[in-house]
Amino acid sequence: AEVNTWWISDDTRYSYKAVGDRRRLHSPRKLQYGAQVDTDWTTALEAAMSGLKALHTEKGDGTLYAMLSPMMACEEAWLLGKLIRSIDPAAVLVAGPAPRTEADEVFKNPATGKETFRIQSEKVPNSAGIRRVIAMLGGPHADYGAFARQDDAAVKKLAGGWIVGGYLSNWLPVDTKDFAPLFKRGFKVVQDILPTAIAETADVLLPAAAWAEKSGTWENHAGKLQAFEAAVPPVEWARREGDVYLKLLGERGMYDAPAVRREMGEPFVGVAVPVVEAESPAPEFVEI
Repeated sequence: AEVNTWWISDDTRYSYKAVGDRRRLHSPRKLQYGAQVDTDWTTALEAAMSGLKALHTEKGDGTLYAMLSPMMACEEAWLLGKLIRSIDPAAVLVAGPAPRTEADEVFKNPATGKETFRIQSEKVPNSAGIRRVIAMLGGPHADYGAFARQDDAAVKKLAGGWIVGGYLSNWLPVDTKDFAPLFKRGFKVVQDILPTAIAETADVLLPAAAWAEKSGTWENHAGKLQAFEAAVPPVEWARREGDVYLKLLGERGMYDAPAVRREMGEPFVGVAVPVVEAESPAPEFVEI
């Protein structure tokens, strides 16, 4: 209630459509003889790690990047940042693009002119949280604009990395010729929920969980940290990003958002899903 006085915009109201989309990615895939083929999770993760490690061994520190999507939870971004830095200590953390409209949509009381509701122009839930996590992890970093333009020395050295999508619609140009230069070359691991041009060119493609299929924390435009819980399980064969990262980090157990928040420290330690207590409504009787 303190965020939006119980209202939601149509952007949120219809965001369930991506969760049940018939085009959802289900099977891990890897590049073989120039074409993607279905594979199992064990083989896909082994191919992802061996490809990234080989690239780092060949080209040295500062070779790899991780693109942290603003559709990710803060906890997931933290774990992926740790994972890519476990391979390349100088890996560049990139804040993924944040699609937006031209301006906020503002609603006002017609009688008083007072603003009653505002729909943000930014159409992703966690840009601020991703920026916070990148700052907490420290080290080399870049925004998506600098990554795409390659106008930074650290970015120019990059040769491959890990890309996370999870957007509700295609977030990249449809034509691969319009891609950022780094998307056209090098070794790419892609985690996503829907088919995209970048997914089709991935060396390793991992079907991810949609926003309603996992737990974590988002930070909104005003700096409000909000924890959320999974509403439904991931679609068949898809895996939550957090489970993938923990496995590759060599840690036991399944992804647990509160446990990751404790590892992250403040301001995440005290964040929890709110418990709303309400009395059950009194029974109503009608005559038939």
